[in-house]
Amino acid sequence: MADTKERILDSSLRLFNKYGLAEVSQRRISDRMMISPGNLTYHFKKKEDISQALYFRLVEKIDDLHKHIQQGPLTLSVMADFSQAMFRLFFEYRFIFLDFVQLMKNNNDLASHYKQLLVQRREQFIQIGQLLIQQGILKPEEIEGEHDHLFTRTQIFTDFYLSSIEITTGGVNDSHLKSYLDLLMSSFYPYLTEKGKLEYLENYGDRKTS
Repeated sequence: MADTKERILDSSLRLFNKYGLAEVSQRRISDRMMISPGNLTYHFKKKEDISQALYFRLVEKIDDLHKHIQQGPLTLSVMADFSQAMFRLFFEYRFIFLDFVQLMKNNNDLASHYKQLLVQRREQFIQIGQLLIQQGILKPEEIEGEHDHLFTRTQIFTDFYLSSIEITTGGVNDSHLKSYLDLLMSSFYPYLTEKGKLEYLENYGDRKTS
């Protein structure tokens, strides 16, 4: 039973990514999997239940990334690796970002969870910032709320980057990883100390992404 449920999620993810939420019905999912509609609804009564399960699967994977970076010394190179891994997850679950507004409008539970999640992510961001300040990499705030505003800009950029790429280029692919990393990492450069800028140039300036 668990295997069938996971197969439904995996198949749905591929379909959602390729066609978008609006174009994928439960019947389309069951036809693609060659299972009966009843078998599908046994595991997921509505399509929204499937998209919700995929959303929470992504959240869990991102939580694991946050736990991983807390296990060792924090450097800009580690942050770049973290951001790269994040983008790969975003691309793997890209329908969530490409249909983000629709997803949140149509599912009150997800919208509520996302608002709570933002509070948690903001706290994690500020904690990381404090660690970088202690290491002399990030400047302390020069104006009140400066790092909080930086989080908000980073969050908006991250949530809607894929949508912007879809609109301006006609399609998202994994080659957009480099532009995501370049834009994200360079946005932190003005907030770095001289030590941080040197580390940035040494470890990220010539960084190769793949």
